[in-house]
Amino acid sequence: MNEVSAVPPKKGGKGGLILGILNLLLIIGVGIAVIVIAVVLLTKDSGENKVISAITPGGKTLTELYKKVNPSVVYLFNADTELTLDEYGQVKVAQTASLGSGFVYDSDGYIITNAHVVADELGTKIHPSVEVVFPETNEIHVGQVLAADALNDIAVVKIQERNLSVSEFANIDDVDVGDAVFAVGSPGGANDIISNLKNTMTSGIVSGKNRSFGLLGLGEALYLAGQIPETIPSLAHNDLIQTDADVNHGNSGGPLYNDEGKVIGVNTLVERQSGQQGLNFAVPVDTVERIAKDVKDSGKLTSPYTGIAALSVDKVSSKMYGFSVDEGALVYIILPNSPAANAKLLPLDIITEINGESVKSASEYEEVLMGMTAGEEVTLEVDRAGAINTIKMKTIETPYLRGN
Repeated sequence: MNEVSAVPPKKGGKGGLILGILNLLLIIGVGIAVIVIAVVLLTKDSGENKVISAITPGGKTLTELYKKVNPSVVYLFNADTELTLDEYGQVKVAQTASLGSGFVYDSDGYIITNAHVVADELGTKIHPSVEVVFPETNEIHVGQVLAADALNDIAVVKIQERNLSVSEFANIDDVDVGDAVFAVGSPGGANDIISNLKNTMTSGIVSGKNRSFGLLGLGEALYLAGQIPETIPSLAHNDLIQTDADVNHGNSGGPLYNDEGKVIGVNTLVERQSGQQGLNFAVPVDTVERIAKDVKDSGKLTSPYTGIAALSVDKVSSKMYGFSVDEGALVYIILPNSPAANAKLLPLDIITEINGESVKSASEYEEVLMGMTAGEEVTLEVDRAGAINTIKMKTIETPYLRGN
């Protein structure tokens, strides 16, 4: 039996075709409308996000924070700075210039910057005075260098001006990885003086805390043992704050702020070797505040000094380098004419105890030392290539050498 499939009769003729076309156009129109609405919403959301990203958790915009702190951020340069011509007839800044940023931390004229900002090019002498510029007003003052801590790369400068705007210190315990931060200073160095020097602002986050960093490779440090100037900026840093906020030449000594406009650290160095980017470091505020208070109270650095730059040893570094212990403070640099040099301490010694207290890191060594008074004797237990040695040395007040 043959099966015949039923075919529905045609309805409407050409009218059906027109209706189909109209339906298709309607569907396309609705689709286009949906796309347009989505684009508008996304654009609106993107704009809102841009506004939100410029607002700190405290509700202030970055512009407001910049205006708040900018009057307290200064630029420093050596009075001997001069422009010269090189062999090709190009203008250059004399190599004796010291250039960098700083900030007012006390309204009576106390200013913080880096030790290397107030030192000569080789780091062998500290300038007794520097010029202090307030970029917001172009006012210039002569600043007396009261003290420079070479190991921590912090210096305190004093000007005679009073009732100055100040930058407040934050609490280091409130600083966490991921926190929003911004840096204010004068990148570009002396070249910007010719082009209306003004402070700039960059922003980012806290990328890391308690970072240890050796400015020289360990091999270079050993090679230079005994040849390092006494006032050279610290070649081994501990407890540094790492940030991805851009800092450059001229930003040295300038403040790193949190989202409340309070100082969490002082920008000190940038690591650009091997093509690395975003490795910018700041001396933490607790170290800065300790040095600042010491100098303001006594007019000099009274904290105990041994002349050791140390880095932390842990299980990983011990495995990598074949150390016989897996915790302690590795003696990285010994500054000449220091208590450590006189006590015959050697590079690669690992300090495991100080005055009977266990030392698990360079930070612990420094913490115990800072709890003492200059002039006290310390007893160190040191691992030297697997052999245990006991070394005694007498601390002194933190020194620095003034220039003529």
